[in-house]
Amino acid sequence: MSDDRRSADFVIDVPMPPVDQWQMRANDVVQNLRGALDALTRHAAVEFVGPAKKIDIGFPASMTEESWGHWKGHKHLTGDVADRFRSIQPFETRRLELHGLREVSNLEKHEFNVSASCQPAELSIDHSTTVDGIWTEADEQATTAAVLDSMIRGGRQSLLRITYPRPIIEFTAEPGEYSVSIWLTLPRFAPPEGWEKVAADDPTDPSSPTTDIKLLEALDRWRHEVAWAIAYVTGQYPSATVPPADALSLQ
Repeated sequence: MSDDRRSADFVIDVPMPPVDQWQMRANDVVQNLRGALDALTRHAAVEFVGPAKKIDIGFPASMTEESWGHWKGHKHLTGDVADRFRSIQPFETRRLELHGLREVSNLEKHEFNVSASCQPAELSIDHSTTVDGIWTEADEQATTAAVLDSMIRGGRQSLLRITYPRPIIEFTAEPGEYSVSIWLTLPRFAPPEGWEKVAADDPTDPSSPTTDIKLLEALDRWRHEVAWAIAYVTGQYPSATVPPADALSLQ
């Protein structure tokens, strides 16, 4: 409780979260997913040019028709196979996951400017507060709760502060519960023309040079999109736009 008895803090005392280890493991997953798409592409090319010739192509994840036209795969694949690769590209599906996977993969491998952090996801505390005077609806509206620290840093730290319009006479609370999420902070991506809605849907400050993504949710979306791309290109799933209703089983 503050000295003026007008605010109370939600305090935790936890070990330092191993975010560096989590980021390293997540990077392994990212590179493996990217590698699976590249292996799919090279395998498809080998079917047409033969295993004796070295083929240096990767999965394109094109955001525009122009970048798709520069893809090396056009030299190695027949038209119908190239069309299957085209149909699953972000500029056709309007889904950003495959491009995001490629961007994070490149940042982790070459530029090393992706950082991980542990942040509060939910806070819950059972408390009772008695303030000076008679509590009114105006007091209710004037009471505020503010996050003091957006990262879990380890040790003793205050995460949340509740501020009241009147001095606190008595404040009692049971040990609360909280959950955390792991986030990646990376350079902000500027989508090409025609992707303005995607930019508008980004919840972070558009003036910020970086953006945050929730790690586990992103890994799950990338995993799903990679499995979908492989299943579609290999003919094990019929549509590049209608999402699979169930988990994909690749043969």
